[in-house]
Amino acid sequence: AKLPWELVNLGDHVSAKSGGTPLTSVKSYYGKGHLWVSISDISNSGKYITNTEKQITDTGLSNSSAVLYEPNTLLLAMYASIGKLAIAKESVSSSQAILGIKCKDSLELEYLYYILEYFKPKLTSSGQQGTQSNLNSQIVKKFSIPLPDNHEQKAIAEALGDIDELILNTRNLIEKLKNTKVSVCRPLVLGKKRLEGFIGRWEEKTLSDLLKYEQPTKYLVNTTQHLESGLVPVLTAGKSFLLGYTNDTHGVYDSTPTILFDDFTTAQKYVDFPFKVKSSACKMLTLINPKHSLRFLSELMSNIEFLPYDHKRYWISEYSKIRVMIPNGDEQNAIAQVVSDFDFQIETLTTELEKYEWLKQGMMNDLLTGKVRLV
Repeated sequence: AKLPWELVNLGDHVSAKSGGTPLTSVKSYYGKGHLWVSISDISNSGKYITNTEKQITDTGLSNSSAVLYEPNTLLLAMYASIGKLAIAKESVSSSQAILGIKCKDSLELEYLYYILEYFKPKLTSSGQQGTQSNLNSQIVKKFSIPLPDNHEQKAIAEALGDIDELILNTRNLIEKLKNTKVSVCRPLVLGKKRLEGFIGRWEEKTLSDLLKYEQPTKYLVNTTQHLESGLVPVLTAGKSFLLGYTNDTHGVYDSTPTILFDDFTTAQKYVDFPFKVKSSACKMLTLINPKHSLRFLSELMSNIEFLPYDHKRYWISEYSKIRVMIPNGDEQNAIAQVVSDFDFQIETLTTELEKYEWLKQGMMNDLLTGKVRLV
């Protein structure tokens, strides 16, 4: 039987120090020089820090408490985005809100990255003081981690690195597809490019000529707590879209497809499955003329430049009066098919991404606790 891993204090296997911030009022301290990592940079990075919003000069470095970390230093946010991690593969400096951790020979850098990612809730709770959590170098050094030998550390880090690379590649592919969709579909829905075989003139219409609306009163959920899974999705027209689920099957909107429209923000989503809504500010938009394509009109609306300027309802007062150019129904449907093809590819990859992320969580739970041993 394999021996269980020893629990060790992190401080016995690393050195750690925090950074500093040169005076922002002194221009000579900032400019081309050393990457200077802020909380914002570490929050927006992936596994590796490759770029920063600001750089500091040698003058800024020598006239502040900032230090230059060696390559292969693990950066840990101690407050604000507490527990957020990134690896610096080259020399960087950082603000005082970030701890630079350098591994000794007994500890593999990539293994430590995954250990601190997995045990982030435990680490951040150890810095709890009143209502706010902050870490410092002493708290981090006293933190206990399981420590297999270097060979097993490397094997674990390599396995998790492979799934991370798969996740990153899938995310990049989704982003590339989204950008390609915009470059292909936007000219089509705006009539700047035509699909082969279509030559008819486009007509000018208002959105109210094309779409009728229904108020959401009958379809509102009666609770603010949403389930992680359930019989009926609870939607919003905003960025989050799927808020959760409910098992309340009374008052489900099922006259789909529809455009779910937020009357305050003018955000909209094309929906082709039954749902309930959270906000009374939503409207459900459907076709007046069944020969038209709702999918086309949804894509057309997503390309309308309209900036809400006040907290008020817009559909009746302004948005529905916007004039748009539309082709005949056949061309609308052809364009909608192009849009749908892109959406299908994006949705397929998004489902794959979710599976990979769940797989990673399972792997971390098995590999970083010793439940499954690789060597």
